[in-house]
Amino acid sequence: MPTILNLGAGSLNPLKKSELINIDEFRGWDIVNLDIYNQVVKYSPDRSTIPHSDADIRYSDVERKIDFSDETIDIVLAVSPYKYSVLNQEVYRVLKRSGVAVILGSQRNRYVTKIESLCSADIKPHFFDLFEIMPANDLALRCIQFVAERGSRNTSGENSTKLDFFGIYRKK
Repeated sequence: MPTILNLGAGSLNPLKKSELINIDEFRGWDIVNLDIYNQVVKYSPDRSTIPHSDADIRYSDVERKIDFSDETIDIVLAVSPYKYSVLNQEVYRVLKRSGVAVILGSQRNRYVTKIESLCSADIKPHFFDLFEIMPANDLALRCIQFVAERGSRNTSGENSTKLDFFGIYRKK
């Protein structure tokens, strides 16, 4: 089954499979939300309110270990990444050979706009061997449209983030 891995998703506004049910291109896809820590604990220490129980939310450091087998993810999505490089060795490892990384955010976010300079030391020497900018007519553009229509909230659940930058990279 095709899978979208939503990096830095947080626990407060994760993507849910039910949100894709009316989008033909994504019907039947799985969505896994990944974040470095559980925000439910931060915002509800007694865990009395667990939002989005219908969403698949997992916790790990995306630059150190993503708990998926090699080449199992179709699309890696990162909306307003903060303090981590999306194009790292773990993302490369879990993406299928034709998989894509979709990065959206604000032009004011240096983690979004300086993608190449923030790549890990292991990836940077081989950056262009591993990823290439994707043609504009791919499925990833539908993913961008979906996120823009859905609206983006940063991981703290604050006001919507302006999405005025996007990068799409295909694993070679």
